[in-house]
Amino acid sequence: MSTSTLSVEQTTTPQAEAAEARIKERRHAIQKLYEDQQRQTLDGDYWFSATLQTTSLIFYTVVKLENMSFTDSSLVLEFDGTMYGPGLGTARAFGGGYTYKDPEWLVGKEFDFELIWVALPTAGVQMTIWYEGTIVAAFDAVGAGIGGGGGWGSGTFKKA
Repeated sequence: MSTSTLSVEQTTTPQAEAAEARIKERRHAIQKLYEDQQRQTLDGDYWFSATLQTTSLIFYTVVKLENMSFTDSSLVLEFDGTMYGPGLGTARAFGGGYTYKDPEWLVGKEFDFELIWVALPTAGVQMTIWYEGTIVAAFDAVGAGIGGGGGWGSGTFKKA
């Protein structure tokens, strides 16, 4: 009858690998918690005023938010986007909105948005902007124009 003996290396290697895997999981969890806390610290309400210009031709609309002036920041932004959905005409409206993100964070990212507008001749506009499925901004405005439309699109913020 033969008895086999396990070497120290054979018994400690699986245990060491399991311990290393647990350490990596904990490190990842701590890193994620830190990143989430940083995001929560940066998030808040940033109010702004802006002028919105829409020009729509059948199913294609150009959308521009100009002179986005924030109450708590000296940064001025613009939003340029295109939208697909039924619409015809043009409107220019002035209004206000807010974002949950620091204005500097918005610059250069690709955002989705939804826009509904009616101008006969007084214009009413409602716009919602989101990033990766989370709403980050909303904007309402009144102005003048002729036409109307609505739909979904995408665009980016840039410094004015």
